[in-house]
Amino acid sequence: HGCQLTPSGPLCYCPAGQQPNKTQCVDLNECEVDGSCDQLCTNNDGSFSCACVPGYVRFNSTRCKAINEPADEEPSLVFSSTMDIRRIYLNGTAWPGNSAISQLQTLALEFNHRNRTLCYIRNNGSLALFSCADIDNLLLTWELPPPTMFPLYTNTHVALDWISGNWYFLDDSREMIFVCTSTMKSCLILVDVNLSKPRGIALDPTKGFMFFTKWGVTSPKLERALLDGSERKTLVDHKIVYPYGVTVDYTTQHVYWVDTYLDFVERVDYDGSNRRTVRKGFPVQNLYDVTLLENNLFVTSWRNQSIIRLDKFNTESHDTVTNISRPFAIHVYHRQRQPDADHPCKKDNGGCQHICIPAWKKGIPQAQCLCQSGYRLLGSRKCIMAKQSSFLLYGKGRPGMIKGISMLPKRNKLEEEMIPITDLTRPTALDYDVRTQFIYYSDAQKYVIERQKMDGTQREMVIERGVSNCEG
Repeated sequence: HGCQLTPSGPLCYCPAGQQPNKTQCVDLNECEVDGSCDQLCTNNDGSFSCACVPGYVRFNSTRCKAINEPADEEPSLVFSSTMDIRRIYLNGTAWPGNSAISQLQTLALEFNHRNRTLCYIRNNGSLALFSCADIDNLLLTWELPPPTMFPLYTNTHVALDWISGNWYFLDDSREMIFVCTSTMKSCLILVDVNLSKPRGIALDPTKGFMFFTKWGVTSPKLERALLDGSERKTLVDHKIVYPYGVTVDYTTQHVYWVDTYLDFVERVDYDGSNRRTVRKGFPVQNLYDVTLLENNLFVTSWRNQSIIRLDKFNTESHDTVTNISRPFAIHVYHRQRQPDADHPCKKDNGGCQHICIPAWKKGIPQAQCLCQSGYRLLGSRKCIMAKQSSFLLYGKGRPGMIKGISMLPKRNKLEEEMIPITDLTRPTALDYDVRTQFIYYSDAQKYVIERQKMDGTQREMVIERGVSNCEG
């Protein structure tokens, strides 16, 4: 096309949409340039075109804007801090009406746009309650039933699968992820192996994935798994130290996370490829959580006591949304942050008796039925109490519980054969009475001996005094 003399010799140049290849001009794939399009990009000979996913409209040649539902409701931020839970506009101004709840040190926070609620775990001394509030009047609150298996006082994150209505709880003390139905009547541990110090969780039920961060005794990682906890895959395990909050961009299938030690905001594709640093150093220091909408990332910074807005394509752009004392969890409250998808789990629990997990097989939605702990599937949907002539009974410290598992794995998984005994600290000894079906056990940290039946009923104190050290 043209030639320009330079101090190092002649240099070829090309028209817009092309690039030099030796002495020839060839097509430039603009779609490989980050930020050429907000969402969908199609490369054409000498040019490119952009499009938007459902739920968004294109408002210039490259940008996509989220459609408000209701049409007159702007997107807003909901976040927690050391003092309260609050709702504000994206520019930091106060949301009108009752837009704050006085709650101390609330870490776990999630919303359900379909029924316009904001839910959070409220610690009241030794008791933790799962509370919800009307998003239009945060002073109007109520309690959800507690999960059937586990107290919530050590849960630091909660995430909603808005397709099925299931709640995912991340317990950093017991080091596990468990799921409960919307009624909390059926719960099941999904991940409790190699999960040292889990720190953040995000879901994409429209693709069937969960993403979580951890940084304990094993190497720090960003991981992906299916919504039933299977098929775990490491996405990032190098140049990562203290990963905390994680969020998902459903429009581009990118996962974003913050590293509070490295002071990084980074992203990868769903398969772990194309890692990119969005921002590092000032002002993204000592970060806790991250959320997004359109091209805007919002992070909570403990160092700067603020919520900061970043442009996910422009590493230099940032501004402070609001100053707040030690902000924790944060979400953009908007319909497109919980995009719709046709799935059997949306109706009648997918036909499942206990838990319906949104699964996708080669892009086709399928209802995957699971049973709560101590039950097994009969066929593909019905659950019956597990009864085996022999199984392994054992206790574990993290999380503190006693479980019974099958001696032979099914589908490379050891199935649970009894309702586990939970809320233990350090179970050190146990025995089983075949005649009465009672399991007797000692807790070396609580200094007690208790018992519970195999079916999860009749938990009773046997000895609560004089048990200074029971190891057998």
